[in-house]
Amino acid sequence: MGANDTRDVFSPVTYQNDSSKIAYRTFDNLGTYKEIYARLFGGLPSGHKYFMYAGVQFNHVQYKGGYQGFPLKFSRSSWTFFTGHDLKATPTLKFNLSAWMYVNGLRSFYELQTLGQVNFNITKSFMDKKLSIILSGNDILRTNKSVFHLQQGEVLVNGTRVQDSRRIALTFRYNFGIASKEEKKEPFNQAPVNTDPNQ
Repeated sequence: MGANDTRDVFSPVTYQNDSSKIAYRTFDNLGTYKEIYARLFGGLPSGHKYFMYAGVQFNHVQYKGGYQGFPLKFSRSSWTFFTGHDLKATPTLKFNLSAWMYVNGLRSFYELQTLGQVNFNITKSFMDKKLSIILSGNDILRTNKSVFHLQQGEVLVNGTRVQDSRRIALTFRYNFGIASKEEKKEPFNQAPVNTDPNQ
């Protein structure tokens, strides 16, 4: 748990020109900023067939000051949920799943709707684990979309930002048994050299 209390906060803002009515981005001193946050995290220990972790974080922010000549009083609470899971089904087959979700998010006064992402990996090993075939997917539900809303002063903005984050990949990896640079540098990995001519 923690708290932040800051004065003279310079933050990215979106203003509108009075004559041309064109919106532009800049930085300005908005006044005071207060935040309280708490995070809870837990999981199962690694080293077994199944390992997992999960957590949640709560943030509440509050601004007081001015925004392009108008009084500013803004507050918002947000939640972040995240989790990860590893399952070793067999010595040569492994599943991995990770996900996060952002609820009532905030980014430079842009109020975000719920967004998140689910990723997975399936790894199968062959030939005494020298060959690995990995099937992976990022944002498989295509939920990493930023739907945002901004209303401060005379500026009113609504929009959606969609990233190209949904991907499926198939990877083949083969280990030829070549020692890494770190292993070559380790003296205990090398056999002792006999310098005695009488032996």
